[in-house]
Amino acid sequence: METSRRCAYRIKALGLMVDQFLKAAAIAALLAIVGGVEELRAEESDEQTPAASPAPDVLAAERLEADNARIGSVTIIINNIFDLDDPLEDRALFRLANKLHIRTRENVIESQLLFGEGDAYSKRQLDESERLLRTKRYLREATVSPVAYKDGVVDLEVNTYDVWTLNLGLGIFRSGGKNDTSAGLQEYNLLGTGAHIGVRYESNVDRRTKSFEYSDENFRRSLDQLSLAYEDSDDGFERAVSFRRPFVSLDTRRSWGMSALNGEHIDSLYDRGEIAQEFEHRRQYHQAFIGWSDGLQRHRVLRFSTGLVYDSHRFSGTDDPLLSAPVLPDDREYAYPFFGVELIREQFEKASNVDQIYRTEDRFLGSRLQASVGYSSEKAGSTANAIHLSGAFSHGLLTLPGKTLLLRGNFGSRIENGELRNAQLSSELLYHQRNSEKRLFFTKLSGVLGRSLDLDNPLYLGGDSGLRGYPLRYQGGDRKLLLTIEKRFFTNWYPFRLFRIGGAVFFDAGRTWGDNPAGGPNLGLLTDVGFGLRIGNDRSGIGRLIHIDLAFPLNGEDDIDDVQLLIEAKRSF
Repeated sequence: METSRRCAYRIKALGLMVDQFLKAAAIAALLAIVGGVEELRAEESDEQTPAASPAPDVLAAERLEADNARIGSVTIIINNIFDLDDPLEDRALFRLANKLHIRTRENVIESQLLFGEGDAYSKRQLDESERLLRTKRYLREATVSPVAYKDGVVDLEVNTYDVWTLNLGLGIFRSGGKNDTSAGLQEYNLLGTGAHIGVRYESNVDRRTKSFEYSDENFRRSLDQLSLAYEDSDDGFERAVSFRRPFVSLDTRRSWGMSALNGEHIDSLYDRGEIAQEFEHRRQYHQAFIGWSDGLQRHRVLRFSTGLVYDSHRFSGTDDPLLSAPVLPDDREYAYPFFGVELIREQFEKASNVDQIYRTEDRFLGSRLQASVGYSSEKAGSTANAIHLSGAFSHGLLTLPGKTLLLRGNFGSRIENGELRNAQLSSELLYHQRNSEKRLFFTKLSGVLGRSLDLDNPLYLGGDSGLRGYPLRYQGGDRKLLLTIEKRFFTNWYPFRLFRIGGAVFFDAGRTWGDNPAGGPNLGLLTDVGFGLRIGNDRSGIGRLIHIDLAFPLNGEDDIDDVQLLIEAKRSF
């Protein structure tokens, strides 16, 4: 009798799974049809609209550089949030927003340009200045163009487009069966200076936190960057300060900085989405560095850096006898000098509808290799004699029109007593194939290989860490592999001239294995399917995409939900 009931339950679950998969397929078909209709309309519109006239040959970048042109006047035009000359945007609410909004100051834009009056004209510097400006959350778009040329002097025009930067945020997000709520006030362009200031309250699966932060990436109208942050949580606190001048451009010759962090929190270990163990974690991290380079040479950049690091981790049990970890991580304290090197081969692509919806995307398709090594000594007060290694890499394996294959990753480890400790190699392959202007096929294969990981540095899959159809932090181990396949759809729907709309159908497959510090069984390969909506915030400094997904687990244990609703804010599609 019991066996019959189990079989009936399995058959019913399989029926629900098939039904959910068919729903996902139906949504995918609907999105594909909508995308096809929109493409047909776009083609008809293209047939009726004459092609834009090419730029005058006299202003072509090749001609200007061949003539050794020099830069004359530089005119900066800062466009407001809404274009009131456009009948679709000439509305009372938009006029009010423009009136209340304080535009970015001209000297803020000017301080970020990599050229000035009298400099030799360089198309590369114009392009890099555009890319630098487009990284700012208070700008939607930026262009730099030659507008006049006479007697060896070229005049330039810089156009930037502001967004609304004062955000009163109330949010409820969900992933892995857990809710996150937040409320706060953020200003990303304080009085038009480009500075960010904000207060925030957030409640998530780990803690409830009140925070304050301030940052200015053009401190005192320079390329210096200052940031301050303070968090007060129900399980501790965190304070951080940083003051630095990074390598802003490929041709930047000097860099320096210093930072300090001090915090205390309760860390938790999870098993199948539930807290299995927890411990108190107190951390201090301080760093000071300088960097130097000869700048861009034949499309390549070689940089060096050196500095000092202090890194301390101390652990203790918690007041909860049921959850307090029976075995605590080892206390660690390291003070060491380090030396680093970085090699970059430049190659960028300007694209749209790849990871954002109808926004200019500056995609790095070149190569980057960064590595650093440091040494800590017991004689200098460190816990152990150790070699500290870290690195990162990125390379465009395939960069054809409409198709790209990118390899990215990072590595970190310590060598103590001749053995690797806390060694972790992460890498990912990302493949993008454009099917049309509004449809894109995306695949990502990512993996992490760990060895002798510190107990406070576990690996998880599930919810926000991949496998969208499963509870948060569902599986743990010291190695993991995850495959994601997506069909992305981009529409022309532009509600209220504020939001950009897209969608996706996806499949996830992944697993963890190896040492799981929380114990629990290994469930092998887990898979899910699903579909979702993407909402781009086109006129706000929030600069994120809202993901609303329904994900259906195809295996796993019987007690998990048949469907997972995920509502998240992410930086990309």
